Amino acid sequence: MPKGNLPREGSALHGFTKGSREERKRYLSRWKLINKIVVPLYQVGLIPALGIGGVILLLKTRGRRSGTIRTTPLEYRRKGGSLYIFAGRGRKADWYKNMMAAQDAVTVRVGFSEYRPAIRVLENPNEKEALLRWYVTQFPRAASYLFGWDRNKDDPETTDISALVTIIEIVELKKIVDVGKGLKPESSRTPAF
Repeated sequence: MPKGNLPREGSALHGFTKGSREERKRYLSRWKLINKIVVPLYQVGLIPALGIGGVILLLKTRGRRSGTIRTTPLEYRRKGGSLYIFAGRGRKADWYKNMMAAQDAVTVRVGFSEYRPAIRVLENPNEKEALLRWYVTQFPRAASYLFGWDRNKDDPETTDISALVTIIEIVELKKIVDVGKGLKPESSRTPAF
């Protein structure tokens, strides 16, 4: 199996996980600044109107300590009736911690639609690996940016991605619809995102 050496230097994941503490802090600060610009543009409808809402969603969580509503733009990918978020900072991300602390308070805005999702964190390494291999096949440019995937050198079927399986958390979101007294995930036969 060819060595993946992933994440590679220059990728977002490398910036979040490698280097000195000061370098990681600087990298995170840049992302927080970008998020401060993206959130209001999304909320007024500009980002969805430009079609960028097809890869970026807004995740609203309740702060686990403050109780304040937090809004975070995240890249997502759609497969079947689910949305998948590939969390480069894994369980260290504040949005992830907040989401897990109060799942019942989470809402997702995709384009012009907002709803409560059913949340599932993929735990099975084989399932994570299969989804990562799907990701690099379907979205090689995004994979290049996220963790340094090189579609000219890396083989989606044989490149060693075991480090990514360990570092990246993958979150599956399914739309919930109100069904009588309870909330149930919507059937995958009619994804209504």
